[in-house]
Amino acid sequence: MSSIRLDGVARRYGAVAALEDVSLEVAQGEFVTILGPSGSGKTTMLTVVAGLNRPTAGRILIGGRDVTDLPAAQRNIGLVFQSYALFPHMTVADNIAFPLSVRGVAAGEARRRVAEALARVRLEGFERRKPSQLSGGQQQRVALARAIVFSPDILLLDEPLGALDRKLREEVQIELRRLQRDLGITTVLVTHDQEEALSLSDRIVVLSEGRVQQIAAPQEAYRRPRNRFVADFLGTANLFEGRVAEDAGALLLADGTRLRCDTTGQSPGRPVTALIRPECLRLAPPGPDGLAARVAEVIYLGQSVRYHLDSAAGPLVAAAVDRRGGFAAGDAVALDWDAADAWMIPG
Repeated sequence: MSSIRLDGVARRYGAVAALEDVSLEVAQGEFVTILGPSGSGKTTMLTVVAGLNRPTAGRILIGGRDVTDLPAAQRNIGLVFQSYALFPHMTVADNIAFPLSVRGVAAGEARRRVAEALARVRLEGFERRKPSQLSGGQQQRVALARAIVFSPDILLLDEPLGALDRKLREEVQIELRRLQRDLGITTVLVTHDQEEALSLSDRIVVLSEGRVQQIAAPQEAYRRPRNRFVADFLGTANLFEGRVAEDAGALLLADGTRLRCDTTGQSPGRPVTALIRPECLRLAPPGPDGLAARVAEVIYLGQSVRYHLDSAAGPLVAAAVDRRGGFAAGDAVALDWDAADAWMIPG
């Protein structure tokens, strides 16, 4: 298994920059997810690492070896696409064995490796089936088995779960994480699904317009975003714009409303934007304390309830565990939170 390093990588198409000055190090055995909206450069970044797309500038190193000018076939990379790209006329076993036959692996050794790969993705007994006889989740696991059967140095995944329904996607996420940990293989996943990125990754790379916005552990990126884009893109963001109060521990809105915040290290009077995630907001009956608000909409989600609220700070969203006796649309409420849960977004 190998590490990955990108040094100042750029990819331009004429005047359009799909990637701009991207630098990243992925440690051996690490699971890193590239996350961003459509057109942010996610797939371009993956194809550059894979050798399917040559960078306009910068270097790519795998295991410390400069592979910038090497074709994809010489990089020993396992690649799984969203479409799975299985050969419809081949059996499961033949699909998985294909990379081995290309590499000239002997038939006996190939059969052993195919059986081992099938066991890893829990598809023993499916050897003779065709892709059309498999469910979407089973096809995805065949594509994974084909990508790992030749013991690649790294595994690249281009939105491989996008075609699955929500429940199946969550099941396959667990299988994918288990497989990655068992193999200890360096893995890079591309997705636009924030929940997928947060649940699978050791670290997340957030991209926007070809530039890296933040590289951090999932919890760090979610709770302490480096800028407003990351705050707004990862999950739901309640953003409060104001100025740091002269006395410590509060943010002043334009209308004079005081919000309790940890303003440690912030200069009094400085304009700032504070982030409070929905699950950090607490709803209570109206009272002298807290931020006054009114429930505009209640959305029941089974395990939780989302409250859309109107307040002096603008529209807000709160999330609470479902309990009987909650609030209804039109109810007046008071909002409270812990000062430490209000993150001052840098810049």
